[in-house]
Amino acid sequence: MGGISVMAQIFSIILIIIIAGIVSVIMNFLIESVIKKERQSMGIEKAMGYTTKDLRKQLIVRMMPVAIPAVIVGTILA
Repeated sequence: MGGISVMAQIFSIILIIIIAGIVSVIMNFLIESVIKKERQSMGIEKAMGYTTKDLRKQLIVRMMPVAIPAVIVGTILA
């Protein structure tokens, strides 16, 4: 019985790593699409003196309230 339990734990860890990779790829596509849509306004903000770091922070703050609950719910449902 101990062998099956260890195998199940290893399988769970591997599955979590795979899911984390998939989530990362999806988030990357989502962020890229947002950047493409808002490229002009980001350029204007950059011209007004915002740094790239400021724009990154702004994007993260806008995405995380949606992304974190989605990841949690998705993980629970999986």
